[in-house]
Amino acid sequence: MSTPRPGWYPDIAPHVEPAWRETFVFELRLAGVSGADVGASLAEVESHVVDSGETARDAFGEPADYARSLGLPTAPDQTTAATLRTVWPVVLWVPGMMAAITAAPEAATGANVIVRVSVILATLLAVATFVLAARWAAPLLRAAVSHRWGLLAITILVGLTFVLLALLLATGALTIGGNLDLPSRWVVSVGLLAVAAGTVWAQIAAPRTVDVIRAPLDDDDASQRGPVMAARVVLLLPLLLTVALVVAGWGRAT
Repeated sequence: MSTPRPGWYPDIAPHVEPAWRETFVFELRLAGVSGADVGASLAEVESHVVDSGETARDAFGEPADYARSLGLPTAPDQTTAATLRTVWPVVLWVPGMMAAITAAPEAATGANVIVRVSVILATLLAVATFVLAARWAAPLLRAAVSHRWGLLAITILVGLTFVLLALLLATGALTIGGNLDLPSRWVVSVGLLAVAAGTVWAQIAAPRTVDVIRAPLDDDDASQRGPVMAARVVLLLPLLLTVALVVAGWGRAT
């Protein structure tokens, strides 16, 4: 019998058939159940399977149905509101990066920058699509498992529609509104400020721990320090990348 994939969860239930176990864990994680509660539930299934000699499917039925029947609470950092708190910085990052990077060459000479309204709309559309996908991530993933090909076709169709619309707006093939003649250095400053604010927001909203699946009585606090610090460093990348690209654009223009 194969063991769970590294990083997915520890070998808590080696006697439970892998397909049942993975569907069970997947359903609990979609419901926002904490790693500790998932591990405890797996340990209970494992104990029953070992003691009774039954398979998990014979004893508990379909894994998704059994996972939902447990009625386990949603972890505070797994709620929809908590997830959106980690996504909202994108609302500042994307427009801020676009503004600062686009206006950097003109800012070097002090000239104004011409910004098409359609490009602004394309940026806002991309941000809105990302936020909505994050908001409905759980039902979308659950539907993807239950209705794989139908949802895939719909997702591709909707996704291509949004991408095509954004491209048409960004390239000017579809024009909505006119152009804005703005002071380039003001645009760069506001863009950098937005990216910096998004970075501070992201650092505040970032989880203080990594919610790993663990066996009962396990204490993974020490092992979480590395991943948590790595995540915080990654959250600095949008600001660092924006500053680097602004400096590069400024340098090319001078």
